[in-house]
Amino acid sequence: MLEIGIGSGLNLPFYLDGVRNILGLEPSPRLFTMAQQPANASAVPAFFIAGSNNFFRRQIQSIAPKSEPTVG
Repeated sequence: MLEIGIGSGLNLPFYLDGVRNILGLEPSPRLFTMAQQPANASAVPAFFIAGSNNFFRRQIQSIAPKSEPTVG
């Protein structure tokens, strides 16, 4: 499961059936730290990546298909 903007991890207890791992992306250092406690208590292994919004934007732009605007 990929959760973009995992925040403080409040959703982690709800990922049970069929979820083997959780990858959480969070740009806020404060929320990233807060998510560690729910992750430790989760039945599903959770891993986090911290980064700025610009970091995530660049990563998404590097894999997203580039499209040219159409002129009508």
